[in-house]
Parts: sequence; structure tokens; C-alpha cells
Amino acid sequence: SIHDAGAAARSQADYVHVGAVFGSGDKPAGGLDLLRAVAAVSRVPVHAVGGVTPANAAACRAAGAAGVAAITVFLPAGIVPGALG
Repeated sequence: SIHDAGAAARSQADYVHVGAVFGSGDKPAGGLDLLRAVAAVSRVPVHAVGGVTPANAAACRAAGAAGVAAITVFLPAGIVPGALG
């Protein structure tokens, strides 16, 4: 939330994750509007998480995200399970 982003900045956090932006599994979507609102008030970099794919990552950046984080996009290729041993 916007409140949580302010609290993170006051606690000297290095960055804030906002999500799930597009929804992911059982996590409802907060949407690009939430991402945009948090990025507008955050004093630290904001990263978009949750349902981020190569097809929608640019929209996250356009909404103000400094970066994106993804997990499920790598699962079909077996990258994450293999990396974990």
C-alpha cells in the first residue's frame, strides 16, 4: 500500500516490492494504478512483483517501477527448480 511504502522509506529500506501487480496464484491483482501510486510517493526504488511476464514488464516500468521481479515466468523452463538443487 502507499502507507507501507512510506513506512519502508522511513525505516531506511533500500527498495519496496509492490504486488501482486497482475495477480499470481491466490494473490489478487493490485494493478498498475497501485504500482503507479506507490512509485509516485516512494523515496526508494519500487519493484513490481506478481504476475509479471515479458509481455507486461514494460507496462510496469512505464508505471514507475525501477524494476520487476518474476518467478513463475521461469518455471516452465525449469530454471528455478534446477537452481535450487
